Amino acid sequence: MADATPQPDLRQEVNEILRAMSELTPLYRQVLVLVAVEGLSYRETAEELGVPVGTVMSRLARARDQLRETLATQPEHGLSPAQRGTAR
Repeated sequence: MADATPQPDLRQEVNEILRAMSELTPLYRQVLVLVAVEGLSYRETAEELGVPVGTVMSRLARARDQLRETLATQPEHGLSPAQRGTAR
């Protein structure tokens, strides 16, 4: 039987991601939440925001880049390079 108690490391990672997301501009954060959290497609997100799909793709790419950069510069982060997206 699996332990349902959140692991401290996982909780710390989630808090770091949320903190990094709070540093995004509202436009980037909004697109990231709609696609990555809410699970909307690019088309659905574009319709929701009233912008072209290309704008959604651009904002999402920039949001992900900024999120990766913010997480990578946090010395106390517990994310592996693969989780930060720095491993290729």
